[in-house]
Amino acid sequence: MQQNYTHPADALVEYMSRIYEAGLTTTSGGNLSIKDDNGDIYITPGGYDKGSLTRRDIVCVHPDGSIEGIHKPSSELAFHRKIYEANPDFHAVLHAHSPALIAFSVVRKIPSTDLLPALYHKCGKITIASYALTGSDELGDIIAEEFKHGCDITILENHGLVAGGTTLEDAYLKFEALEFGAEIERGAISLGGLNHLDPSAISKRQKIATFKDTITVTPSSAEIDARNQICEFLHRAYRQKLICGAWGSASIRLNKESFVMTPQYVDRKSICPNDLIQISGSSIEEGKTADEYAALHMAIYQAHPEINSIFIAQPQSLMAFAVTDTPMNTRLIPESYMVLQDLTEFDFGSHYLQPQKVAAAMSNDETLLLLKNDAAVSVGSNMLRAFDRLEVAEYSARAIINARSLGKIVEISEDRIQELRDKFGLR
Repeated sequence: MQQNYTHPADALVEYMSRIYEAGLTTTSGGNLSIKDDNGDIYITPGGYDKGSLTRRDIVCVHPDGSIEGIHKPSSELAFHRKIYEANPDFHAVLHAHSPALIAFSVVRKIPSTDLLPALYHKCGKITIASYALTGSDELGDIIAEEFKHGCDITILENHGLVAGGTTLEDAYLKFEALEFGAEIERGAISLGGLNHLDPSAISKRQKIATFKDTITVTPSSAEIDARNQICEFLHRAYRQKLICGAWGSASIRLNKESFVMTPQYVDRKSICPNDLIQISGSSIEEGKTADEYAALHMAIYQAHPEINSIFIAQPQSLMAFAVTDTPMNTRLIPESYMVLQDLTEFDFGSHYLQPQKVAAAMSNDETLLLLKNDAAVSVGSNMLRAFDRLEVAEYSARAIINARSLGKIVEISEDRIQELRDKFGLR
């Protein structure tokens, strides 16, 4: 395991900036802490601008209660301490007031994590904690009680959430994934009934492709370029909220036998070329683990020599359609039909039970498929085309969901669709 040499104060500044810049908390809201092996708790200051924190603003609270720093610690230090006492495995605590999770907190409901396997596995156990005064010992006791029972995240009634983790990255990715999933669920509710997954089906879906051998890789200049392209588009997809830090799968073909793709368990916001994996035939780069879509990537490249890039993601609005029975209608906007044509949907589990069947549905390099309760799969002759198709699908899905509250949705007529087919040579 690679040693992390980031100082706790620097990590807190980095992640609070990430939370604030993503619009997941306000200037005055939220707090983070890290407990180091000496028992010192580093925590963000109380009542201070979360958009301009620096290392010197972070407060250190020693085990004897003495405080080191130029500010007072967060007023919610008490519950941070009590969470660490309740769960000694946690070394980081995150509290935020993100929009979608606040919405769930004020209706006093827990977001569903059984809509997507990635969500179910990342977020862990979630509870809801009774309301109490902010910064009070009572609130600290209530939250600590939830964490004593093994939860990873607790939703605070009429307040926000608290997440714990073995590291600050772990706590953050749980939080971000749950906020992402809450937005998917909110959009899906407007479309109709939710299709929940059985836990046993989710467990089966986690099967990872197996490889016969490992290889040592010395990347060529072409492979270096491919690795950098994948990282650039993953970072872009993260900024566009097509993926969150905990998931997103992408690959580029190198030749007939080989391609480079994403690994498991690496934050997609900060993923770098060295994190990626070369797969060649039945062999995988030594010391690395491919993500759970490896078998599908392999099947697509084997079936389609014209496809050179694959992007698999869970965009919020598009996934709202994937977790309901409402089909995504591409015949409402010319760009949608031109780029996507008629979307093909596959039942949950198809990508690992029948990867060749899914791959066969991609008749050329102009395809986007929707895997129910799982992901959208976009392919192209290059990464830009695959990414564009995914982005168009998400923007179209968002527009359709927004239109439902405005009035009756009118589809482009069949003769006008035929005009598009004729003018642009569509199928």
